[in-house]
Amino acid sequence: MSDLDRLTLTYAREFPEEFATAASAAPRVELLELLQKLPADVAIGVVARLSVSAFRDVCTELKNPLSNWLNSAKFDDSVALLTRLPRREQIALVAAVVDRATRRRLRQFLNFPAHSVGSLAVELPLRIAEQTPLAELLQELRELDDRNETPVVVTGSQGQYVGVLDVWRLALVVGEHGRVRDVCRWVNPVLPEVSLASARELVQWNRFDWLPVVDHEQRILGFVRHQQVFGIREMESSEAEIIGDSLVVLGSRYFTVLGRLLERMLGSVERLR
Repeated sequence: MSDLDRLTLTYAREFPEEFATAASAAPRVELLELLQKLPADVAIGVVARLSVSAFRDVCTELKNPLSNWLNSAKFDDSVALLTRLPRREQIALVAAVVDRATRRRLRQFLNFPAHSVGSLAVELPLRIAEQTPLAELLQELRELDDRNETPVVVTGSQGQYVGVLDVWRLALVVGEHGRVRDVCRWVNPVLPEVSLASARELVQWNRFDWLPVVDHEQRILGFVRHQQVFGIREMESSEAEIIGDSLVVLGSRYFTVLGRLLERMLGSVERLR
């Protein structure tokens, strides 16, 4: 191995976040070749931290290596990778893990009771690192399918949840200067073991259509939409109760939106004075 290779490996091992940021900007062919030259435990740590588009390309082109890397990865890196994949791909990758103890631990991490929030968090939000330049964020958003409203969460240097993208604040940004942390807002996340009955009582639903789901280490597991949580009712709930709950939520949301619009209008008038 050359001196350059040793430096590259050391950097990737000690600073996977920074290495992944630089690697994401490389041409895809070079990125794929580089990843396959890294040791499995280092490669998976880098892959788990790649940008959205780079991660998508790597998962498409390197399905078999991903399965092999998972066998050699640290548990935290395995979780960081799995939480960026759809549920079907998660299950397939975990099933291919050779070590029985590791496979059991990962399966326990992915499975939650049927009447818990975790059982509904099967969709994944778009994850953007807080240090990402706004120009890159806007490019990622342009590449999304406009027909699907994809929630966006912001993560820290270790992949932990730090908030959600504030679309209002992003719309007010002049130009493409700054970083994602400048247009981030905190939204209380939900733990996966929280029951649906308890989740329906969360005050966050008065302001948000979806909530992030995180584990006890603040790693993103997915998200749940309002209609998912309120669309599943116990058999004993009457039709009148369901309609009543829906009207309460609708009324609350109406006044919340009205209040936000008035606040922004008054703020705009104040700035013009």
